[in-house]
Amino acid sequence: QESSNDQSSRANQSEYIRANAVEWCVGILGAGNRVEFACVDMLSWLCKNDKKQQESLIQSILNAIQDSSVKPDGLSRLILILAILVSENSDLCTVASNAGSFKILSKFL
Repeated sequence: QESSNDQSSRANQSEYIRANAVEWCVGILGAGNRVEFACVDMLSWLCKNDKKQQESLIQSILNAIQDSSVKPDGLSRLILILAILVSENSDLCTVASNAGSFKILSKFL
């Protein structure tokens, strides 16, 4: 028998993970780590299931792209992922264009 206390702490934990997942995934990808598929799946799932995350995702990726500490392979991966996520999700495309991401990305193309 699970106490309601356990359930609420688990709910808080999953809320915390969800709130930070975007930052973590973008950080992992920007560092050039090799777990990108898991991260892309996670970001893709978040975008489809949590509209609130879309803006923070775009912002995180844009910040990371413009951060001089991101490794070149991390940078190309982030740009690719942004393109994949935007192409899969028309809402995200609107968010991205409102955030000026295409202007930022065009500097790298």
